[in-house]
Amino acid sequence: MDSLYLAVLSLGKPRRSEPRSPDSLHACEIGLIGSSAELAMAACLVQAFGPSAIQKQSGFFKTFGLLLEEFRLLVRDSPAAAGFLFQDVPDSLAHRDKLIQKAGQFRLLPTLRAAGLHAGRGLTWEATVVQANTVAEFLDLLAQASRLRPYLSSVSRCPYPTQPRALLLEDLKSRLAEADSAAQVGLLSSIFLLLPDIPTDEPEWIQYLERVNVVPEAKDLSYLLSAASNALPASLEKISGEAADIRVKIKASDEGTLAIAPHYLKKSFGQIRDQWFADIGTANGRLEQGVFDPPPAETVRNVFAAGLDESGITQDGELLAAHQAWPFIAASLSCAGTPGPYWFLVKRSQDLGQLRALLTKASKHGPKKLSTNLEELRVGIEAIEKSEPLNLSPEGPFSDLKREVEKALEMREKLQPRLERWHGNTKKPSLTGTFLDLIRKVEEGQPVTPAVEHILAPDFPEDAKDYWARILAELSSESNDAPGMAAILSSDGLTGATTAARKAMRRIDFSIFGPPLIL
Repeated sequence: MDSLYLAVLSLGKPRRSEPRSPDSLHACEIGLIGSSAELAMAACLVQAFGPSAIQKQSGFFKTFGLLLEEFRLLVRDSPAAAGFLFQDVPDSLAHRDKLIQKAGQFRLLPTLRAAGLHAGRGLTWEATVVQANTVAEFLDLLAQASRLRPYLSSVSRCPYPTQPRALLLEDLKSRLAEADSAAQVGLLSSIFLLLPDIPTDEPEWIQYLERVNVVPEAKDLSYLLSAASNALPASLEKISGEAADIRVKIKASDEGTLAIAPHYLKKSFGQIRDQWFADIGTANGRLEQGVFDPPPAETVRNVFAAGLDESGITQDGELLAAHQAWPFIAASLSCAGTPGPYWFLVKRSQDLGQLRALLTKASKHGPKKLSTNLEELRVGIEAIEKSEPLNLSPEGPFSDLKREVEKALEMREKLQPRLERWHGNTKKPSLTGTFLDLIRKVEEGQPVTPAVEHILAPDFPEDAKDYWARILAELSSESNDAPGMAAILSSDGLTGATTAARKAMRRIDFSIFGPPLIL
């Protein structure tokens, strides 16, 4: 609270002198803003699990990035210890989603806070104000719980007017073109901070942005300048200035427009979006004829890893109709071995009653496994509709998934002993320093996908690929881990890791998008 108050106070006061280094402007403020979010999350973890929750086994305190990931896990899994976050909140499930979404907006904040506090590198005034108000909104969300409200009774925020983000980005883009290399770091950080959306998969530019905020190099700046140009939202410009502005929206699949959607322009459905809608038509048409013909389960896994919006299947979080969702849910529930992900589709379905009816109809024509797994779906949907937590009895549905999620979190902390045992065996091939660095990041809570990509590279020892791919699959539990699991499943020769990757997909889907547990 005090850190945010000091930052807001400083952002509103007039400057009496210009700083000797322009790129240090607002470094203090962004450092305080980041510290405010970090301390709030740390306090929640301590309240839930005690003082040891913010310390590593070595005794050192956890980084902001690690605290952020653990806070998101706490909210997402909602164990009994997290009850204080939802006390007296009318809609606990919706509140949980809002907290996860708001915390997801802080993905760049740990790096920017560190750059401000330790390197004296700040952002533009506009970007700093936006981030201050984002943290204030996060604290306001926490304050909705009666247990936390007394501690967050007067959250500071910036009342100063700011332009729409699109205009801010255009202004920063023009300033970036004229700035020297010293000022470019702060402008680039401000641009990426103000982007309207950051992909669920960790984009490559985040790593470059982290580096330039520590040790700026010409090659990293060059990459980010290119990435910023590609990432900025596109705009339409009039050729003539005579007519008034026309508001436009491109909707390639709108039934009321001319038939120029991609599938009218080419014979083969190469893009995942085209194939998705083609599968919907095929599955529904065949079901009317009494034939069960779902799409490949691999398609569902790939879309889950990429995201519905990111794949172009939906836009801005729009919901799916029941006839659009059921074929892919059925594909995951009827595939051989471990069921595929499907809760991410249930969560985005607008008519759960009709969805249930279509799946029940499909089960009459599909394999026995679909009918068996529909009981699990029925129990989960009932909990979602009633906004009631599941009764996780030892023998009931989802009990195995709950144990798997807990086991995955424990395994992440045991990577170092596995490395030591590997190096202690003289018959095992040596591992590269790059891979060891990636494993260290995984142990600290970073996504496993970069490490999986390194394993799949041609120069990684062949007799080590299967083992380490399986280990990384067994500890995967975050949405950012899903692309790595999809890569394992699409690679040849990783037979030992296949089952572990499928189980990882299933528990990631369940833990993030599944029915409520203990709220």
